[in-house]
Amino acid sequence: MNERSKAATDVLYGLRKAGLGVRECLLMLGSSASTAEELTAPEIAALIRYVRLNEPKAFQSIATLLLGLLIGTGAVTASNRAA
Repeated sequence: MNERSKAATDVLYGLRKAGLGVRECLLMLGSSASTAEELTAPEIAALIRYVRLNEPKAFQSIATLLLGLLIGTGAVTASNRAA
Protein backbone atom coordinates (compact mmCIF):
# COMPACT_ATOMS: atom_id res chain seq x y z
CA MET A 1 0.00 0.00 0.00
CA ASN A 2 1.52 3.31 -1.02
CA GLU A 3 1.66 6.35 1.25
CA ARG A 4 -1.30 8.12 -0.40
CA SER A 5 -3.53 5.05 -0.08
CA LYS A 6 -2.57 4.62 3.56
CA ALA A 7 -3.32 8.27 4.31
CA ALA A 8 -6.71 8.02 2.56
CA THR A 9 -7.55 4.80 4.41
CA ASP A 10 -6.60 6.38 7.74
CA VAL A 11 -8.77 9.45 7.06
CA LEU A 12 -11.74 7.32 6.00
CA TYR A 13 -11.36 5.04 9.04
CA GLY A 14 -11.20 8.03 11.38
CA LEU A 15 -14.36 9.51 9.88
CA ARG A 16 -16.22 6.19 10.06
CA LYS A 17 -15.11 5.77 13.66
CA ALA A 18 -16.59 9.23 14.38
CA GLY A 19 -19.93 8.00 13.03
CA LEU A 20 -19.88 9.76 9.65
CA GLY A 21 -21.53 8.03 6.68
CA VAL A 22 -18.43 8.28 4.49
CA ARG A 23 -19.85 6.44 1.49
CA GLU A 24 -22.93 8.66 1.43
CA CYS A 25 -20.77 11.80 1.60
CA LEU A 26 -18.56 10.58 -1.24
CA LEU A 27 -21.59 9.80 -3.40
CA MET A 28 -23.05 13.22 -2.69
CA LEU A 29 -19.73 14.78 -3.72
CA GLY A 30 -19.79 12.86 -6.98
CA SER A 31 -17.12 10.26 -6.27
CA SER A 32 -17.59 6.88 -7.89
CA ALA A 33 -14.65 5.24 -6.09
CA SER A 34 -15.49 2.04 -4.25
CA THR A 35 -12.19 1.68 -2.35
CA ALA A 36 -9.74 4.06 -0.70
CA GLU A 37 -7.15 3.20 -3.36
CA GLU A 38 -9.51 4.44 -6.09
CA LEU A 39 -10.01 7.85 -4.48
CA THR A 40 -8.13 10.66 -6.15
CA ALA A 41 -6.40 13.42 -4.21
CA PRO A 42 -9.08 15.98 -5.23
CA GLU A 43 -11.83 13.60 -4.01
CA ILE A 44 -10.14 13.19 -0.64
CA ALA A 45 -9.66 16.95 -0.41
CA ALA A 46 -13.33 17.56 -1.25
CA LEU A 47 -14.38 15.10 1.46
CA ILE A 48 -12.15 16.79 4.03
CA ARG A 49 -13.52 20.22 3.08
CA TYR A 50 -17.10 18.93 3.28
CA VAL A 51 -16.49 17.42 6.71
CA ARG A 52 -14.75 20.57 7.96
CA LEU A 53 -17.70 22.73 6.95
CA ASN A 54 -20.63 20.43 7.71
CA GLU A 55 -19.50 17.93 10.35
CA PRO A 56 -17.12 19.76 12.72
CA LYS A 57 -17.20 17.02 15.37
CA ALA A 58 -16.14 14.41 12.82
CA PHE A 59 -13.44 16.79 11.60
CA GLN A 60 -12.08 17.09 15.13
CA SER A 61 -11.68 13.31 15.20
CA ILE A 62 -9.23 13.43 12.27
CA ALA A 63 -7.55 16.78 13.05
CA THR A 64 -4.51 15.16 14.68
CA LEU A 65 -4.13 12.75 11.77
CA LEU A 66 -4.31 15.62 9.26
CA LEU A 67 -1.79 17.63 11.23
CA GLY A 68 0.60 14.68 11.13
CA LEU A 69 0.15 14.41 7.36
CA LEU A 70 0.83 18.12 6.87
CA ILE A 71 3.87 18.27 9.12
CA GLY A 72 5.21 14.84 8.24
CA THR A 73 7.23 12.58 10.45
CA GLY A 74 10.01 11.50 8.12
CA ALA A 75 13.33 13.20 7.59
CA VAL A 76 13.50 15.71 4.77
CA THR A 77 16.08 14.79 2.15
CA ALA A 78 17.59 16.81 -0.64
CA SER A 79 16.01 16.42 -4.05
CA ASN A 80 17.62 16.32 -7.46
CA ARG A 81 14.87 18.52 -8.85
CA ALA A 82 15.14 22.26 -9.02
CA ALA A 83 12.82 24.24 -6.78
